[in-house]
Amino acid sequence: MTKKKRDFSTMWRRIATTTWLQRLRDFVLLTAGALCIAVSTNMFLAPMHIPDGSFLAFGLVARHYFGLPLGVGLLLMRLPGLFFGFRYLGRWRFLIRTGWVALLISAAIDLSAPHLAPLSENPMLNVLYGGLTSGVGVGLIFRGRGSTGGTGVYARILQRFTGWPMSQILLLTDSGILLAGWVFGWESALFGLLAVFICGLAIDFTLEGPSTVRTVTVVTRHPGEIGDAIAHRFHRGVTTWQAQGVYSGQEKSVLFCTISRSEVEALRQLVLEVDPSIFLVVGQAHQARGGVLRDRLAH
Repeated sequence: MTKKKRDFSTMWRRIATTTWLQRLRDFVLLTAGALCIAVSTNMFLAPMHIPDGSFLAFGLVARHYFGLPLGVGLLLMRLPGLFFGFRYLGRWRFLIRTGWVALLISAAIDLSAPHLAPLSENPMLNVLYGGLTSGVGVGLIFRGRGSTGGTGVYARILQRFTGWPMSQILLLTDSGILLAGWVFGWESALFGLLAVFICGLAIDFTLEGPSTVRTVTVVTRHPGEIGDAIAHRFHRGVTTWQAQGVYSGQEKSVLFCTISRSEVEALRQLVLEVDPSIFLVVGQAHQARGGVLRDRLAH
C-alpha cells in the first residue's frame, strides 16, 4: 500500500470515529435535555398551572377539560411540527433528532408524574426553578443539534418565509400562554411570561456559557514592545495589523488578543507602562480557542 493510500485510510478512520463520537455526544445531550424538561414540567410548572410556552399551555388546558395525560397531549401537538420541520428544516436528520426528543419528553412526563412531587407551593419559586431547569434542558437539546418540536419549529419556518426577527415571531407563537390565563386565572399567564423570560436566559447561558473571556484591542505606535510584553507576561498570542488614523493620518498598529477576566487590570497597567498614549478597548466574549503560548515558551 502506498503512502498516499495509507494516509487516506488513516484520515477516513479518524473522520468515521469522530462522527460516531459526535453522534454519541449529541444523543447524550438530547436525552439529558429532554429529561430536564420533564423534571421542570412535573416538579415546578405543571402543578402550579404555569406554562413556559404555548404547547404547555394547550396541554394543561386539555388535561383540565378532557383528562388527557399531559405527555400524550404534548406529543400530539408536536406531530404537525415534525411533519413541517421534516419538509422545510432538515429532512431525516431533523426528524430523527426531534422525534426522539419529542417522544422522550412526553414519555418522561407521564411516567415520572406519579413520582415527582412539587417541592414548593410558592409560585415564584416554581417560576424561577422551572424556567431555569427548562431553559437548561432546551439549551442542551440545541447543543445536541436537535429541537423540542414545539413553537420554535414554526418560528423558524415563519422566519424563512417572512424574514421577520426571531424574537417577534416567538412572541407571536408563544401568545398561547394567554389561554392559560383565561382558564386558570391571569396570574398563571403572568407567571408563564416570566417563566419564558427566565427560560430564555438559561438557554443562552447553557449555549454560550458565562462571559469569562475578555478581548483586548490596542492601537499603538509601539506594536513590537507591547506584543512581546503581553506574550511573555500572559503567555498569549497577539495578532497585529496596520491601520491609519482618520483624523491624524498617522500610521499605527492594531493589536488583538484574548485574556481572562482576572487579568484585565494587570494587562491595562502593563500596556500603559510601555505606551501611555495607547488606545485600549476591552470587550467580552463567551468562548475562545487557541492563542495560548504557555507550552511553546516553556521550552
